[in-house]
Amino acid sequence: MRPLAYIVIAVLLLAPVGAGLVGRAIGPGLRHPMRLNPERLQQTAEMLKRSRAAKEDFNVCAPDGVELRGWKIRPLLPIGDWMLLFYGVSDNRTGVLGHAEFLLRHGCSVVMMDSRAHGESGGDMATYGWKERHDTVAVVDTLYSTEKVSHLYALGVSMGAAVALQSAVVEPRIEGVVFSALIRVPCISVFCSMASCATMTLLHKNAIVRYANGEVFRRGMTRLYIRYGNA
Repeated sequence: MRPLAYIVIAVLLLAPVGAGLVGRAIGPGLRHPMRLNPERLQQTAEMLKRSRAAKEDFNVCAPDGVELRGWKIRPLLPIGDWMLLFYGVSDNRTGVLGHAEFLLRHGCSVVMMDSRAHGESGGDMATYGWKERHDTVAVVDTLYSTEKVSHLYALGVSMGAAVALQSAVVEPRIEGVVFSALIRVPCISVFCSMASCATMTLLHKNAIVRYANGEVFRRGMTRLYIRYGNA
């Protein structure tokens, strides 16, 4: 057998082994991305000091038993409204600190959870909304059992936008959604269509409206300015 044939056979045999080793090395980081770190925690502490808000741990058990960890943060003078904040893929709850500060400064309390397989939450794999939507229902159930909620909204970025929209379909207590940079996943078009059908009903409830165009975040935040005042 020619040397070239030996080389080809060796490559074919070793390639799966190499792929397995690489997957074993990087898999945990891809499946369970960035956890909280000292820098982010320091940024959180500074944000709380600026907004004079109070943070407490908020742990919820998902329907399949996965433990979800996060925070409930209340402003100094809460108005009774709550916002669920959802961040982008491979991040954690601290990825939406800027959004949280804006809302807290205008009296809106916020829930900042680590999604499954992200941050400090449990779970083996993120599903971009398929399981997370039911996680949101569990979060909302727990929130309503511990807080007096006047109005409940959701705000999501990237993967968080997909989770927020899918959550709003199965959780009627979410009165409106602001989202930006919606990540495209195979199932999202179905849920976006369902969410769009519900938009007019939500508008009649004087809720923050869902947007679906290139200016979603700017226009969504404009709605927040109208409701909560200037930043």
